[in-house]
Amino acid sequence: MVADRNTVVLYPTAVCNLNCRYCYIDKNKALKHIDDILDESFQGDYYFDFIKDMFPNISQLTSMETWGGEPFLRMDRIYNTLHKVIEHYPFFNSMYSSTNFSFPEWPEQFFGLMKQFGMYPNRHFTYRLQLSMDGPEYINDYGRGVGTTRKCLENFSVLLSDLGARLPGNVDLEIVFKPTLDLNSTRLLCDKEKIIEYYKWFEGLVERVWDLRYNNVRAYLPVPNTACPSPVTVEDGKIFAELCRLCREIELENPSRGWLKYYTNITPFSNDIQQNALTYRYPFHTCGTGYTIVGLLPNRLISACHNGFVDVISEYKKSVTANQGDSTLDFNSFLLSQPVRLTMTEEDFKTYEKQVCCYNCPGTSARLANIVEAINMLAYAGQIDSRYKNQAEALRAGIFIQSHTSYCIRDNYNITGSITLVPLGLIKLLLNGAREYIEKKENSNCE
Repeated sequence: MVADRNTVVLYPTAVCNLNCRYCYIDKNKALKHIDDILDESFQGDYYFDFIKDMFPNISQLTSMETWGGEPFLRMDRIYNTLHKVIEHYPFFNSMYSSTNFSFPEWPEQFFGLMKQFGMYPNRHFTYRLQLSMDGPEYINDYGRGVGTTRKCLENFSVLLSDLGARLPGNVDLEIVFKPTLDLNSTRLLCDKEKIIEYYKWFEGLVERVWDLRYNNVRAYLPVPNTACPSPVTVEDGKIFAELCRLCREIELENPSRGWLKYYTNITPFSNDIQQNALTYRYPFHTCGTGYTIVGLLPNRLISACHNGFVDVISEYKKSVTANQGDSTLDFNSFLLSQPVRLTMTEEDFKTYEKQVCCYNCPGTSARLANIVEAINMLAYAGQIDSRYKNQAEALRAGIFIQSHTSYCIRDNYNITGSITLVPLGLIKLLLNGAREYIEKKENSNCE
């Protein structure tokens, strides 16, 4: 497995300026304590030494990701490590960050990071910038806080106006918006006009980047993902199916109506369908680390989850429990009191990495078998369409489910106690009628 590693994840900060409704990270006072620990860990060469141990071959490490908290609040913490990585690993050439881009200092933080890459004019880098925005103001502000959309748009304008002068010529910038659908926004979008308005919103933002016509700046049209979907009801699945039905109908009618200028595919999840045959081979494993990605934490700990830093101190969950009155999470749903398995020692990570790697080997069947059994069980329990009581139908649906790229490993573990089982909420979301529309393109009525 060591030979397959190519990407390191660092966590510049534990805190965030927002408090999104669907975020797994409880915004309590313990996060500041964790942030202090992270700050101290970035002093000196701790992470560079850790990286060399985890990526011993200088040809291995090619990419870095940052997660948090909001990483750009203190992206400067990684500068020292970034420089040492660039100088030590000759094939290191890419970086990826997700950001809410909604605080006043964000443009300077972004261009401050770009400046670091500009110090190596003989090296070429690709930087993938994921901008988290859930849609027009009535959707985005509902999930992320009143006034957030305005702040994001202001920073987006500053970003575009400064790119020509401040983006180094040796950096290719890829801009991708990440809209998240939660159950509330799904309900809001079960209306044809609202769906068209929603996608035109993103077309307008992406078109502003395209209009710059910079050779080293690209932007991509987004199709929304779902927030970690557990818990989900049967009714939620039916509402999501209606959204998918309307999306397919719009796609079918758009060539003659001209509602959307650039989009041809707007149905959630449909871009993830990779195969049609009954096979155990599949292209994705899970959101999180293991197999190719290693997330590094203080105290020689390794995170298997993008928000695994919350488990750096055992007191985190105690603090959450003690302050439930001010909590941002539903503890009955997220089961934060159970033992931590997603933050581990180096020795434990070897076992975990081997387990996750097995899920990606052609011909392996452990995860698919578990998914199929879960589908079959939910069908008999009346939680998904009854057609999946049939084993062949359950197998086809299992292959459909496992081709989805964004398994949330914390959602898996919180709900099922297993990293093998996918979230049951995801199954209920997609197998109460949505799958038929997601997979079928030629006839939006799916008859």
